[in-house]
Amino acid sequence: MTRLLATSLLALLAIPAPGRDEKADAVKKQKETAEANLAKAGLSKPAHAETDDLLVYSTLPEARNKSLAEMAQKTLQLSRTTLKFEAGEKLWPGKLTLIALNDPIPFGTFVRVVEQRRPEKGVAYSIALRGDQPYAVTSVEPGEKPTDAETTADAAALVGAALLKKKAGAGAELPEWLEFGFGRTMAAKADGNTSRQATYKSKVKAAVIGTRSKPSPVRLADIWGGQKTKDSDLVAASFVEFLAYGPLAEKFPSFVSAFRVSDERPMPTVQTALADLDWKPDALEVAWKQWVLKLK
Repeated sequence: MTRLLATSLLALLAIPAPGRDEKADAVKKQKETAEANLAKAGLSKPAHAETDDLLVYSTLPEARNKSLAEMAQKTLQLSRTTLKFEAGEKLWPGKLTLIALNDPIPFGTFVRVVEQRRPEKGVAYSIALRGDQPYAVTSVEPGEKPTDAETTADAAALVGAALLKKKAGAGAELPEWLEFGFGRTMAAKADGNTSRQATYKSKVKAAVIGTRSKPSPVRLADIWGGQKTKDSDLVAASFVEFLAYGPLAEKFPSFVSAFRVSDERPMPTVQTALADLDWKPDALEVAWKQWVLKLK
């Protein structure tokens, strides 16, 4: 009787959990699809690494690609916590495929062949989260020669942007400054390099607050209006960091969710999202600049 019971228990333990099998099957199909799509773009043997939540392909050497994957995974975990996803919430089937390219030619081919559309001038990334093959791909614009560290940082930032889009919901059109301001903030925090953090904070103060000899004219309206300057990416990241980690941090996930498309609000905007939380732009700008001033 005891032997029979033990045998039965062993048999039960040998049966894989259904959820685990489903994820394994999904990930297998995602790998096959990703590699087939990359081959269509002229990349038959990209570097590949896998983490708990990501399938990572890049044109970097294998060792650098592994470091990129580790950084991207840290960024994903931090983004998930910051956006207050439920602990067991399933973001998508299987894993997110992350593709990092440092050549605009295969990226353009990928967009034309895989996404069946013409590449947009000045846009070197794509995030597609619907369906069973969620992916995010980042590249460079013609003439750019990024270092491996820059490619890693850009790819990690794209993962943060992808989670922000997921939080906002299907069909939401997030402004680029919000997507990548969040992504860059998450990647920088996940990196945890104190020297780079100190340099970043000094640059933020100079750009947002200005100096005695060069006062800064930065306004939130410039960020929302998409005005591009040499400091616009830095300023946007600073403002999003303020929203996500400053005195209003508890409401940040609600701010992102306010971009969710609904029958009542088919085209949410920054202004409607602010109104939902009763955030006044002028007061928000003052609070942000005061917060920047206190950065150490």
